[in-house]
Amino acid sequence: CGEHNPPQELFCVKCGSPLSETPVIIENRYKLIRKIGVGGFGKTYLAEDLQLFGKKVVIKEFSMNVSKFEEFAKYTQKEGMVLAKLNHPQIPKIHGFLEDRKNAKIYLIQDFVEGKNLRQILAERKKLEEDEAIIVLKDVLDILHYLHSFNPPLVHRDIKPENIIVDPNGKAFLVDYGAVIEYQSDQKDREIIYTKGYAAPQQKQGYSSPSTDLYSLGIVAIEILTGLNPEKFKDEETGVVDYSVIKDLSVELRDFLMRMTKPSPADRFKNAAEAKSALDIIEKIRTLRDIKINQYRGKIGDKERKEIIDMAHKLGIPSDLINKVIDEEKHKTTVKASTSTSSVATSPFVTRLSMAPQTGAVTTIKMLGKVQAHQGAAIKVIFSPKGDSMITAGLDGVVKVFGTSDWERKISLKATSEDDAVTDIKVSPNSQYFVVSTKNGLVKFYETSAWTRLSVVKLQNDEISEIAFSPDSRFLYTGGYENIISIFDLIKVEKIGAMAGHNTWISCLDHSPKAPILVSGSWDGTVIIWDTSTFKQKLAVKEHLGQVRKIKFADSGKFFITVGNDGRLTLWDSNTLNAIKRHQISEDSGNIVDIAITPDENHVLIALETRLFVMGLELMDKKTEIDLQTRRCTSISIFPQKNYFATSDVEGMIKLWKLAGLT
Repeated sequence: CGEHNPPQELFCVKCGSPLSETPVIIENRYKLIRKIGVGGFGKTYLAEDLQLFGKKVVIKEFSMNVSKFEEFAKYTQKEGMVLAKLNHPQIPKIHGFLEDRKNAKIYLIQDFVEGKNLRQILAERKKLEEDEAIIVLKDVLDILHYLHSFNPPLVHRDIKPENIIVDPNGKAFLVDYGAVIEYQSDQKDREIIYTKGYAAPQQKQGYSSPSTDLYSLGIVAIEILTGLNPEKFKDEETGVVDYSVIKDLSVELRDFLMRMTKPSPADRFKNAAEAKSALDIIEKIRTLRDIKINQYRGKIGDKERKEIIDMAHKLGIPSDLINKVIDEEKHKTTVKASTSTSSVATSPFVTRLSMAPQTGAVTTIKMLGKVQAHQGAAIKVIFSPKGDSMITAGLDGVVKVFGTSDWERKISLKATSEDDAVTDIKVSPNSQYFVVSTKNGLVKFYETSAWTRLSVVKLQNDEISEIAFSPDSRFLYTGGYENIISIFDLIKVEKIGAMAGHNTWISCLDHSPKAPILVSGSWDGTVIIWDTSTFKQKLAVKEHLGQVRKIKFADSGKFFITVGNDGRLTLWDSNTLNAIKRHQISEDSGNIVDIAITPDENHVLIALETRLFVMGLELMDKKTEIDLQTRRCTSISIFPQKNYFATSDVEGMIKLWKLAGLT
């Protein structure tokens, strides 16, 4: 890099690269590759373990005076015993200590975490978006909860951007446990250690505690959200924070950060668990913003306020907080433009959709035609299993059936009364039944030969989000705001039970077309896989940050896809039930409306509010994108066995599109 280095240096003081062609090897085992950090006690190196086929490890080198070596060695051995206890997936594992008495050095060997620390990310991105910061906060709070749960609690004492690494999958790791201590409420710290700018006043006085870790994390969060160094917003002597720098953040996140960073411990969260619970509430509010609040665009009257508050209460959001959120929305005078900066491509929280020119065949999408199907919003469009009908549903409760040979309307029926609304529509796999679910928890059954209504059944006590048939068309499953999945037997013509497992509203579900597997997702990001031969739960996992938006099985049943409000797309193997690929969608990822898998099962269509992406599932690369020519798309449906698809939108339009050039 051209830096002038002192003669005794083995590694460049600027870039960390080795200055000699002769490798530095410690204990005939660890080959130092480059220097990656310098601290108050020594240096940190990236190294290869020559006994484990070059496995990468991190080596921390502690240097001291020879006269103090024995004392320091005893201290580090005790510290090593503490660190050896740690077993958390986002804490690097400690492999051991090495002592070099001759040169008065001690080496700590630990796992290498691939990725970038927050300092490096800020150098590239300037600052992070709220959703990205929440990912960091959730991960680090989970780690702190683990550390603080020991008896006595372990206090990290050095939480700063350099010590939080984000790996290629977007997971945050907390590293560097050289300052960790066991918290004793009646004792002062053995020695005062802190990093200027991030330490709470109590830590600087020698009274570190779990609360001071929370303070430091709050300061880090403000820094990554504003791009400002702590010296720009924090009084170093008193620890008081100038909260005007976060005035543009959402009110719920502002309140959270203010409580994290109060100078007095009594005013902060009691512990990491309480902070995590508060962050869970923030996630629920952000989901509520996406699906309810934002549609009013600040025009919130008494009716809209009541709807928002009712939904907030069901989600467990405190009244005072949701009222602050509503008041903030009402007083907005401008609408912020969507973020689109060149720095997005370097975000480590996502594997960005490739914007590079495609090689080989070019994927194109062409609109073939459109029809004004509804006077108000069209909320859903689907094709029948045989592809002979296209069915649409409107916000006005009207369902329309179009033939796909001539695209003429065949049937129009009123499916709901004025005090109810359609939430989902499905045709059974055997094409005999058409089903409508409603906001009031009703399910209405129609036979498709004459489109006459057979029955109306109350399957849930609250709004139904989505419905799904079993492959043999015998069972219908409904999920919604009641947190359970109701099971209806079409042969017995009765509800036969329910499956419980979700802690919050069920937002979506889908059934495998080949096997007895149902997958459901809820507002807290949980995905549950059910065995519908026994109606028992097989697996439950917190896969997404916020609401699970859509679940879709491939026609072969070999895999299914889940997408969430966090913009993450997860590809699952239906046989092993393992997540085999994860990909974070970059642009407007919080506005995912619907997804569809192409007949070749090599691509997925991702509909956002105004645009649509085609993504290859092998490389997770973007093939093309189009403007959907609408204010807001509401659904997407693939024509069976053909590369055609339809979209519905809030203008009541149904558009038919053709895909070409898929490779």
